[in-house]
Amino acid sequence: MNAAGEISPAEQVSVRPEINGRLEELPVDIGDHVRKDALLFKLDDKELQQQRASARRRWSGRGRARQGEARRPNARRNCWMET
Repeated sequence: MNAAGEISPAEQVSVRPEINGRLEELPVDIGDHVRKDALLFKLDDKELQQQRASARRRWSGRGRARQGEARRPNARRNCWMET
C-alpha cells in the first residue's frame, strides 16, 4: 500500500532570546527530540560582560566621589576647630 501525505509535528514551538547576540553553542538541530530543561542554545555574552564591568567601574567611581564629598565638610570642620 502506498499513500501520499504530509507529516507534521504534534506541537511546534518558536524560541527567541529576549536579547540579540551571537550564538556560542547550538547543541540541537531542527527535528531533534529535546527534553524539558534541555539547553537549546547559548549566547556569546562577552560583550554584555564588558558592558557590565564598565557600568560597575562607573558606579564604583561615583561611590568614591560621594564618599569624598561626605568627608570634605568634616575635614573642613576639623580644620576650623583645630586652628
